[in-house]
Order: sequence, then C-alpha cells, then structure tokens
Amino acid sequence: MSSAQRGEPLAGSLDPTSQPLVGDPPSSQVERRPPSRSGDLAAWLTLGLAAVATLATIPVIWTPIWLQTYRAVFHAEWHLYLLGAQLLALPVFLLIGGLPRTRRGWFVFAIANLEVAALAGLSAGNLLEVAAIHALVLGLRLAILSLWLFVLIGIPVVIWRLATRRSSLAAGVSTVGKLWFSALVLLLVAEPSAALLGRMLDNANRLALPATLPEAPAGEVHVAFVGESTMAGFPYLKFGIPKVVGWQLEQMYPNRKIVLDDVSAVGLNLRTALARLSKLPVRPQLLLLYSGHNEFFYDVEELATHLDTPWERFDGLFERSPLFRVLDRQISRQIAVHDVDEGRRFLVDRPVASPESSQKRLARFGGQLDQLALWCERLKIDGLWFVPAGTEADYPPNRSTVGGVPTERQRDEIESIANEARSLREAGRWKEAGDKYQAALERYSGFAEFEFQRAECLMHEGQTTQAARYYAQALESDGLPVRMTAPWRQKVAEVARQHAIPVLEADAILRPHTPSGILNRSVFLDYVHPNLRAYYDLGMAASERIASDSRWRKQVGKPQPAAHIDFASAIAWAHLTPKDLALAYRRTAEANRWMMRLRFEYSRLTHDSQQYDDWNRRLDSGQIVPGQSGTEALK
Repeated sequence: MSSAQRGEPLAGSLDPTSQPLVGDPPSSQVERRPPSRSGDLAAWLTLGLAAVATLATIPVIWTPIWLQTYRAVFHAEWHLYLLGAQLLALPVFLLIGGLPRTRRGWFVFAIANLEVAALAGLSAGNLLEVAAIHALVLGLRLAILSLWLFVLIGIPVVIWRLATRRSSLAAGVSTVGKLWFSALVLLLVAEPSAALLGRMLDNANRLALPATLPEAPAGEVHVAFVGESTMAGFPYLKFGIPKVVGWQLEQMYPNRKIVLDDVSAVGLNLRTALARLSKLPVRPQLLLLYSGHNEFFYDVEELATHLDTPWERFDGLFERSPLFRVLDRQISRQIAVHDVDEGRRFLVDRPVASPESSQKRLARFGGQLDQLALWCERLKIDGLWFVPAGTEADYPPNRSTVGGVPTERQRDEIESIANEARSLREAGRWKEAGDKYQAALERYSGFAEFEFQRAECLMHEGQTTQAARYYAQALESDGLPVRMTAPWRQKVAEVARQHAIPVLEADAILRPHTPSGILNRSVFLDYVHPNLRAYYDLGMAASERIASDSRWRKQVGKPQPAAHIDFASAIAWAHLTPKDLALAYRRTAEANRWMMRLRFEYSRLTHDSQQYDDWNRRLDSGQIVPGQSGTEALK
C-alpha cells in the first residue's frame, strides 16, 4: 500500500498543520517557543536571598535559649548585616543572570529586595518583634477564616459534583477537590483536639501530685522544702532556710538521721514548685513551703497587651473555633513576653494584669494551695507554710498607673509634677518635694511612684511612722508586683487556717531586726531575697515552731535542746566562705540588672548593681574580707 493510500503525506508535500497560513505575518512563520526564563535568574537568586534573610531573622526575633548568648552580638547591628548582604549580593546576581526580562521577573526582583530592606528597617527601629506579632495576629485570623470558608463553600459544590457524576471512573478527582478534602480532614481532627487541649490548659487544678510515696527508712527523718528562690537560699544557695532548719534538727535529734529533701529552685511559681514534689524520694514527715513572689511571670498569655488592631473587633466570631483559641493563646504569650521582657516602660504605665485576670490568678493560687493541703492530709505529711515578705523601702515599684487608659493631658501633668519634685529632692528641699507628691496623690490616688517618693521624703524628715504607711501603699499599688501583695499573703494564711496548717509571717519575723521597723536593705539584698542574717532568722523561727508542734513531737519524738544557736555557728556549719559571699553578690548584681527592664527609670538599680559588682571583685581578690566596706560578716 502506498503512502498516499495509507493517508500519510508524501515526501515533500505540505502539511497544513505545520505550515503558516496565507497572509500570516512573517514573524508568525517562525517556530513558536515558550519564553525563556533564563533571563530571570537574578530575580530568583534575589528571592532566595530574601528567604535566607527572613529565616535568619527569626532567631533574632525569638531567640532560642541556646542562642541567647549570641543575641546581644547580632541584634543591635542586624540591619547592617542585612543591608551589607543585599548590597554585596545584588551586583553578583546581576552579573550572573543579568536584568530580569519578564514582568514576573521584575515583580519577584522588586518584592525580594523590598523584603530585605523592610527587615533591615524594622531591625534598625527595634520593631522586628512588634511587626512579627502583628503579622501573626492578622495571619492567624486570615488562615482560620480562609480554611473555614474554603470548606463551607466547597460542601455544596462537592455534593453537586457527586450527584451529577455518572460514573465514578469517568473522571479523576481534581487538585482542588483533593485540597478541599485535606482541609476538611484537618478541621475534623484539629478542632476537637484543640478543644480538648484548651480544656486541659484552662483547668486551674491541673496539678499532678504523686499518688503515693514510699515510707522513709527506719531511723531517718525527712523534711521537704518546696518553693521559689527564697526557699532555695538565693543568692547564697549554700545557706538558707533549709540549711538552718537542718542544722538545728541535727542537734535536736542526734540519734536520728536528718535528711533534707530540698526540691525548691530559683524562679518557680507555686504550680511549678508543686510539680517538683514528684522528685521526693520518700514520704517526708514535714513539708515547708515558701512561695508567691513569681506568680506574674507564668501563664503570661493571660497578660497579653491589647494591640487594638482593626481585625480584633471580629474576635467574637473567631473565638467559636477551638483551634483559633489555642493558637491565639500562643501568640498572646509572645506578646506578653515581649511586653514584660523588652517592652519600653513609661512613668505612667498600665498594670501587667487586668483586675479580672488578677482575681483569676489569685483564685487559681488559692486552689493550688488547697490541693497541696489536701495532698498532705491524704499522705499524712505535716506542713509549715511561710507567708512571704519583700522589701518595702530602697526598691521602688515597677509600674505606676492612674486607673484606666491615661490621657495625654494626664501623662504630661504627671511628668511635669515628677520633674519638679525631682528637682526639689536634688536640691535637698525634702519638705517641699513631699508636699508636691502629697498634692499629686490627692489628684491621682494610688499612683505607686508618687507614694514611694512621698515615703522617701518623709524618711529624710525623720517621720518614720508616716513613711512606713506610704511605703506599704506603694508596694500594694505596684502594677507589676514582684513582691507578694496583701491579697496573696492573706490567701496563704486563709488556706493554711482552713487546714490547720501552722504559718510563719516572714514580715513579722524580720521587722524587729530592722532599725526603723520598715523592711529594707537591713534584711533584704534586693526586692525579695533576704540577706544572711535574715535567712538565719527565718530558719531559726521555723526550727522553733517545729520543735514546739505537738503533731511533730508525736510523730518524731521530743527534741533535745540545741547546743548551738548563734549565727556564726550556723555559717560555720554551712561552710560558707568569702568566695561564696563574693559569688552571691555577683548573682545579686545580675538579678538587679535583669530587674531594670521592668522600670521606666533604674538609676537606683544601676547603682546597687555596681555596688554588688565592686564587692564581688574586692572579696574575690582578697582586697577586703567579709564585714568590711559594707559587706556582710560571716560571724
């Protein structure tokens, strides 16, 4: 059969599908090829640079713990690194790929360069984290809304397609259909899971206390110490309440082995402190608790700054989604951490927690205390709780508020009063400065900074009794309380009373050891940590209370009188050295520097940090010995 008979074109014949039509322009007679993208190479390289710059910026915004030491090196000059990388890379990219040749290439090229420049600008203005938070807040809402709309709009479409399809094999599932099914499965799994997780996180009584503990070996007396840095003996660590109690118990019961099960640690709140009860090796005969100063440094998502963004007005709709609530909680945590840890502070500030949030936390705190008491009752563990105390003088409040959102006029007026009063103080005119603060307090009642400064003026005038009242008011009015306020102290005493647990009021123990009856640097190193003598006094008060307790005597036996009860013997028993004291002062200086971020003005904290650093250096080098130049004596 010939080619013609087979329907194949003859050699040399014209194929109408491959030849141009009559009248086509000459350009159409050239073989058509897709446009080359090799000319957009510079655009894609620039996009890669922008992606790398964005990924590298994330650790600068939210730095992992293991990279914290490097953050200070890169953060301040990160914009210079970004701009330098951009300026060095662009000529190389253009040399390799040339200028973009398509509209898409120019678009990618421009957007990528703008992204790197924007990151540099935000870094220079210290706005990286604020921008990231806003992007997360808006992005979360767009993502949840898009996901739900995609699924809901797709339901009738899918039903119609299924109803009109004649054969299941007639056509495959489209890419859009696969995406819709994936989104549906995601929502069906994620929403119920998020609801369950949310209930777990919102459970105020989510403590997991040990169900049982083994009995202590015969002849051993175990005493558990639970709580925060004060119970851990910060900043000395080798000396504190547990060490003094253990020293006394060893003398009271020379024929028994005294074991101190100290599960306290620096920086814990009550919930995290009680979680460490799982570390107890055996059931202790007695549990001592000192906790309450760190309650506003945990669960910080409840303290998130209100961004007042336009899209938040629709949150009532989004709150119906458990997935949104759980993810929004995590974003709120980042907002609150930024606000507490790095946010700029002002004289007229806002409270760290709303009244509703404060009440919620207080109720949760009381519930956790109640759970501890019930757990001790069930395991037959005697308790002794401290009601914590902090310094009243020497360390000013962290935040001062006027109630509600202050107006610009109020801010300006308060700033003006503060400046005038400061000038009077610097001139030594304490009476006039005090009168100005008093007049301001009549207008702005509860403004913590003015209450504290009013107390300072009264102290210089020798009016100690009146000064004590203003110092106490300033502590209670603090908008970011790192010292336990009265409602929290009362909650400890209240729950202890309900369960017949003896309590020791730390302020009542320490106040007699101060020159003026005001808790100050005579008994505290900083805001909340006692000095050596104060730790000794607290430990001795606990030891005396233990020895006189009838339940303790019934369980352990009558104690013998302690042979040594003086401070020098306690220090010697703990083997505290001048090197240890120097290290404690270095830790205190570091703690004060950390506290600087909480106040609008920190000259006092700066001075104290420098003083502790100087003591550390001179003690460590042997230039002075403990007890000289204002340092504490070890005897």
